[in-house]
Amino acid sequence: MAGLTATFTRTATHLVHREHQICLPDPFVLVPFDQLQHHCIPINAAKFYESDSSGDLIPIDRQSRAISRVLDSYPQLTGRMHIDPDTDVRSVTRLETGVHLIN
Repeated sequence: MAGLTATFTRTATHLVHREHQICLPDPFVLVPFDQLQHHCIPINAAKFYESDSSGDLIPIDRQSRAISRVLDSYPQLTGRMHIDPDTDVRSVTRLETGVHLIN
């Protein structure tokens, strides 16, 4: 499909954290099945919505609260991937780093 282009203007970046405190060990060692995955696969998600003159399709505070609730169930998504150079064991560190929500 040729000719499809889009422009994106970033107006703000919000750092979103979990809503509730959940105890996980830091580093959080991934299970053996996760150790088999290639370490260069990033976890990214992008949703694009066209804005109109009536305002935001989904208000940014509502999006932020929804992501916080998801992170309550999956707190390991708030951290950063780490691979031990000696053992090649994959783990998630810095669990309270949060995720970026770009507006």
